[in-house]
Amino acid sequence: MSLGFRTVGFVRGLIVKSVFLIIFLGLLLAASFVLPPAFFERVYPVSGPENPEPDYREFSVTVGPGGNFSTISEALASSPENYAVIVLPGTYRENLRISGRVVLGFNATVLPENPYLPGIEITGTGRVSGLRLVFSNGTGSWVRGTSFVGLYVHDASDVRLEELEIEGYPTGVIVNRSSGVSLDRVRVRGTEWNGLLALDSSVSVGDSVFTGSEKAHGVALLNSSGKFRNVSSFGNHGYGFYLENVRSAVFRSVSAFSNTFGFFIQDSAGNEILLSNLSFNRAENVRMENSSGNRISSSYIGYSETENGIYLNESHGNSFVNLTVERNRWNGFHFNNSRLNSVSDSVIRGNEPAGVYLFNSPRTVITGSKLTENRWRGVFSVGSPGLVLENSEVVKNLEGVYLENSENSSVTGNLIGDNPLYGVRIESSDRVRVTGNEIFGSRQNEWAAAVAVSSSKGVEVVGNILYSNSAPSDIKDSEVIWRDNGSGP
Repeated sequence: MSLGFRTVGFVRGLIVKSVFLIIFLGLLLAASFVLPPAFFERVYPVSGPENPEPDYREFSVTVGPGGNFSTISEALASSPENYAVIVLPGTYRENLRISGRVVLGFNATVLPENPYLPGIEITGTGRVSGLRLVFSNGTGSWVRGTSFVGLYVHDASDVRLEELEIEGYPTGVIVNRSSGVSLDRVRVRGTEWNGLLALDSSVSVGDSVFTGSEKAHGVALLNSSGKFRNVSSFGNHGYGFYLENVRSAVFRSVSAFSNTFGFFIQDSAGNEILLSNLSFNRAENVRMENSSGNRISSSYIGYSETENGIYLNESHGNSFVNLTVERNRWNGFHFNNSRLNSVSDSVIRGNEPAGVYLFNSPRTVITGSKLTENRWRGVFSVGSPGLVLENSEVVKNLEGVYLENSENSSVTGNLIGDNPLYGVRIESSDRVRVTGNEIFGSRQNEWAAAVAVSSSKGVEVVGNILYSNSAPSDIKDSEVIWRDNGSGP
């Protein structure tokens, strides 16, 4: 009797537990229909779903075959704002508006449904990565678009754009009235206008390429600032980089080639270009207009097809340090109506017609540099008083240093050699000092000379070593103090 009672109790307990288990499973099944599907999914980083980022976003939804949604727009509209949107491989025809969201694509292509709207518009904050934005005719072939921009960021902050490809839009990326916008591993090609246009914004761009603009520039910054690293801008109809009213931007390890201009810097100040390659552009590799306090250092500036390596107009107080400026079709440097600029520790080689050409550009300083094998003159100064050339090598040009209407200039402590016509030639320039130089090898013909002076007053030629020249001096209609000039190597 006792054993039977215990058995009945055990069976009753088992039945109760089973009922509770069935109820729990029923509630769990019901929850799967009530709660959004994304509730059960972890967010995935750009690298793929096998390596989750648990500290970035807690949940995500997927778009594409086998995913939670068939379109990206539906996912953005139907999922909570703190959910990331994972876009699976495929082609999606839609225009996207993103604010405060994360969209991570994996080999996904987005074509605009409405060609007159941006491919993607971002406001507020957000992150977009892993997408290919292409304007297409619906068959998958790449064609010219009518939408004005592939990716439009405005009135935003802390926006991350990563691993994107943008093709065929009139403008690739526009950033307007925004701050803290970063572009990393972005490639823009085949635009009609600018690859990247930043207006009243701050941007950071790394490991990116802008190429193939048919009518404008690879990168254009207007009233903006930025940091660029490992960025290439090439094959654009206009400029590789265009800066207008830009302050304190930094361009590190960038390249600009096969554009009309490499860099065009206008009304800008305090910018820096370093460790960069600016070469093989059709006009100037670097052009500055009305700009001051900019610095270019440790860079290569070469092979301009038709113009100067670096050209300055109405630009003051800029510095050029540790550059190689060579084989440009016109001058290595051309300073026009610009003052207080400096060139130091640079190699200026094989330019036509001059290494450094100064026109109405007073108080230029050239120091610690080598000017060699320029077709006509190493330094060619016209109407530029107060030139300082010191501790430099000026060798193997047709003429070493030519000064015309450049009074109060100083040529001091230089090695000036193997310039066949003249080492130093001074015309109509008063109060010029030529001191402490070694000048040799001017002996192409009988009128070649180490130092030639004409129509000048108050010139001092003192303490130089002169040898292997056709003549030590050629002085005409001038007042020259000549003393303590030795001979022999």
